Amino acid sequence: MPDHKTYADLVFNKSLDDVDPLIADLIEHEQRRQFSKLILIPSESITPAPVRMALGSPLTSLYGEGYPAGPMTRDTPERLADLDWQLARFRRYGDRRYYRGNEFTNVLESLAQRRCASLFANEWIKAEDLRVNVQALSGAAANNAVYEALLEPDDKILGLSLAHGGHLSHGAIVNRSGRRFQTASYTITDVNAQLDYTNILEIARQEQPRIIVAGYTSYPWAPDWDRFREIADEVNAYLLADISHPAGLVAAGEYPSPVGIADIVTFTTHKTLFGPRAAAILSHKHSVMRRVDRSVFPGEQGGPHLNKIGAMAVAFEIASTDAFRATQRQIVANAAVLAEALTKNNVGLAYGGTNTHLLVIDLKRSGAVGDLRGEPAVRMLDQIGIVANRNSLPGDIGFSAPTGVRIGTPWLTQRGFGPTEMKELAAILAQSFEAMTGVTFPGRRNDRFRGRIHFTKFRKLQKDVLALAEHGHAEHTHSSTDQKPSAVIELRGRRVLAFADEISDQQVRDMQPGDVVHVGISEPDSNVCSALLVRPKDNNLPWDRRLYVIVDPAASENMAAWFRSISDGYALLDNDEPSRKIVGPVVVTEATNTVGVVSAVILAESDANVFGKRSGTTSVQLGEHSALLVRDGAAAALLYDQDNAIAFTTMLENRVITSGSLPEPPDPDLNQPFFLGRTQRLPSNRPEAQPEFEWAEQPNQPLKQTPLESIHRDQLNARMVPFAGWNMPVYYRGISEEHAAVRQAAGLFDVGHMGVFSIEGPKASEFLDLVTTANASRLGVGRSAYTYLLDATGHTLDDLIIYRLQTEHYLAVVNASNTDKDWAWLNGVNEHRYAIEPNDPWAKVTAVVTLRNLKDDAEADRRRLDLALQGPESRKVLQRLAHDEETKRIIRRMRSFDVRTVNLGGTDLEIARTGYTGEKIGYEIFVHPEAAADLWTNILQTGEDLGVKPAGLGARDSTRTEAGLPLYGHELAGPLDLSPGDAGFGSFVKMYKPFFIGRSGFHSREKSRKSRVVRFRITDDRAPIARQGDPIVDRRGAWIGTVTSSALDVHDNQIGMAHIALRSSEESSALYIYAGVSARRTAAPIAPQDLQEGTRIPVPSNAMVISRFQ
Repeated sequence: MPDHKTYADLVFNKSLDDVDPLIADLIEHEQRRQFSKLILIPSESITPAPVRMALGSPLTSLYGEGYPAGPMTRDTPERLADLDWQLARFRRYGDRRYYRGNEFTNVLESLAQRRCASLFANEWIKAEDLRVNVQALSGAAANNAVYEALLEPDDKILGLSLAHGGHLSHGAIVNRSGRRFQTASYTITDVNAQLDYTNILEIARQEQPRIIVAGYTSYPWAPDWDRFREIADEVNAYLLADISHPAGLVAAGEYPSPVGIADIVTFTTHKTLFGPRAAAILSHKHSVMRRVDRSVFPGEQGGPHLNKIGAMAVAFEIASTDAFRATQRQIVANAAVLAEALTKNNVGLAYGGTNTHLLVIDLKRSGAVGDLRGEPAVRMLDQIGIVANRNSLPGDIGFSAPTGVRIGTPWLTQRGFGPTEMKELAAILAQSFEAMTGVTFPGRRNDRFRGRIHFTKFRKLQKDVLALAEHGHAEHTHSSTDQKPSAVIELRGRRVLAFADEISDQQVRDMQPGDVVHVGISEPDSNVCSALLVRPKDNNLPWDRRLYVIVDPAASENMAAWFRSISDGYALLDNDEPSRKIVGPVVVTEATNTVGVVSAVILAESDANVFGKRSGTTSVQLGEHSALLVRDGAAAALLYDQDNAIAFTTMLENRVITSGSLPEPPDPDLNQPFFLGRTQRLPSNRPEAQPEFEWAEQPNQPLKQTPLESIHRDQLNARMVPFAGWNMPVYYRGISEEHAAVRQAAGLFDVGHMGVFSIEGPKASEFLDLVTTANASRLGVGRSAYTYLLDATGHTLDDLIIYRLQTEHYLAVVNASNTDKDWAWLNGVNEHRYAIEPNDPWAKVTAVVTLRNLKDDAEADRRRLDLALQGPESRKVLQRLAHDEETKRIIRRMRSFDVRTVNLGGTDLEIARTGYTGEKIGYEIFVHPEAAADLWTNILQTGEDLGVKPAGLGARDSTRTEAGLPLYGHELAGPLDLSPGDAGFGSFVKMYKPFFIGRSGFHSREKSRKSRVVRFRITDDRAPIARQGDPIVDRRGAWIGTVTSSALDVHDNQIGMAHIALRSSEESSALYIYAGVSARRTAAPIAPQDLQEGTRIPVPSNAMVISRFQ
């Protein structure tokens, strides 16, 4: 039957639980979080229940554009409380609103204004002399309203730099304030320094701002308002005091008041004022406030949030009490105690301490191992139970990886914490930082920073924090229930099988529904926990796989926490190489003995035999109740529904069956190259090692030809040269012309000499994860990745691109010069013929795949060769070749590194938005060799009017050099044996993977690396052409490196790359290159004192390091 409930039936007199239980549950979780964690964010406070009641009141439903009547806003609070009089005056004279129905909210808003004025009045300014606006929706909106009221677009704002403690709305370029007005900043010179008012005055004189902003978000010292007043007066500027953070302290007399000194004051009410998320603007200058009122409405916004204004009025009333003032006094005292205790615990503080409610920890002096940055630090603190936020400090570069952590005491002080708790908290913070390790991963342009934490210390800190948090006052307390430990931990998620495979000492990645495997799992202390892994029979969803981990109940709580920390990515798995982490995330749930979950009883082998001897999952009937016998050999357990726990336990007792223990796990499968704790479990007796991979090129091989050979030679008159064993076009009409075509239109390259492999099978992703530096399993179908093949010692075999065409099918495109070597290596690894890890003869690639060389004639219709169409017009050309709108749409929507199967010109093929010229738009086309000639001709004809031209290897080299892309044999491997780290491409080596071939060797090389590849420009006119191997010296004549590549860009400037010492590799560094000398060896160097008439010596060309990539 249809539901005839009215809207009133649906929502009136209903609770949130009735209407939206999910949101109610989320709020319950948030209440539990606020109770169980130590919240140290200085811009947050506990909003009292009376304030929240006003926020959730019927005031929410009203609209009130405009303002109350002027006389009402000047009435005293006592006069405003005479509601009959206020209503009588309202009925006769009205108000300044655009909506009716505001007779009560007029009183409410006026009351909020006057209470605010009374709260911030001081010895210089009486309450009746203050004008207040309470309609601004936030602190940023309030500040912007002030600017709009007082400034013209060409006027300048002077505020503290955002990186040094200012706010976005104080003129930051990313904020509207910094985009609409001119801006300048004053700064703090050093992380240990404080505001220098003499310097601020000099900046103000130089910049001549129209408004100076004082007030800060992360600078922990109160400003000298009188000094700021003097500075503002000298340059004829307004002084804006933004006291959003310390407003409560100001109201309580615990922070210097700017009221009466500053021209205008803004603040938010949700920080130390303990009110709603709202803002206020006040001033003793009535003419200023008239302009501000017009700027707020109608200038900035329409109707005010009247529920917020009501909540502000309540907060102002609470703030007028002695209890509030005592709390503010304690906030400052707690911050001082916390700062002193942190210093005693050897945790460094920025800016030398605090005299307010907040302080900033300098992570460079925190006791952490490595380069710990703010974001990973606060994430790990949050897992411990301490909530803080990252913060930039003077000296930090950018905002993405700050070195500070900002903390404050308002929230904990509201909960009743005092000096004793602050000292305990300081000790916990110090121990937390000492347990952390900063991890640095190379990025393409900037390093990326992560963190790890020692698990045993982490668990202790979690318990210490929870115990401290539970001592504090709270509106909603959540007592933990004493629950008997369970034997079952549920793991859930798309990657759960891979997660289990990497933590277990057996291969479990291929577990099918109903499978049971007895494994050992290393604990944090290196002990091995015996466990049964069970994949439920009904678990067939690939995006929501589940595993039950059955362990001794006494170990389940700690093991669940261990799994969770591993899944979160913060667990320190290897002290020597902390970047490792296990695949994830997964959901970890400890199935405590409560109704509605699965529980288990572990059986002795003899008891298990009563129910069945077969390994796997067997249904068992016990009276009226069913259970599952899960076993692998002697390890067995019964899984049952906890709803039937009492009856089930009784039946077992009647059969004299009691809970047992799992036997010792079987010997680990050491063929797995990695599992958690594997290194500690290697036996002393070593098997015979597989041979190392060695490769020698075959000499005097005949040159190979691509199917386009005759077109290049006979139709296009290409200049052909031997390259990597192939006869290839180096140019057609000139390298510079073809280079320009790539940059301005498009160039079509025959790259049919490149190797094309197919990797197929259910284990294809796992195989590529092991043999390349990429995270292939994370690639979606239709995506590709640039990556490397390393040998067992970490030396570079090749760079390549892998393309995921289907779930179990990849293409790999490798360098022509390395095709035979790569093919031999991949097949040898696949067949277990080569060692894959030094000094580890057990390790093997456990994923076996089908490998195909798609250049081999035996592959028939599967064969593929590569054409590259690169340049801004390449997309348009391919769309012209498409026969239908769907194909055109596919081409148009392809992102960088996408790959798609399409039909172009009647030919089925794969196109990928990849290339090696540095062009943003470019494609590689994988076509059958027999269709290549027709496709080549069609592309050139179709794109002729767009300027598309054939391009040879010369332009390919010059464009990739101009773009800063490495070439095998030059910036990779080659005579200098360069690694991806040397080449500046370390970001493509995914060191967070726990294992790939060459990982340990690459890591060792990176730790000792003292040089890197840079891009340079020769600045001399008519300089000789630099060649690979040309030496480079610094301005003192000391050798610092060699040229690896050089070419002319579209402006005929020499652009190149060089491998040089790190000390000389910064952008704009001067280089002196002996260009061309490697190509003309002299018999012996001539000493300067031996120079005479007629002798010549090489003179270096001036060059400069430029940005690494175009």
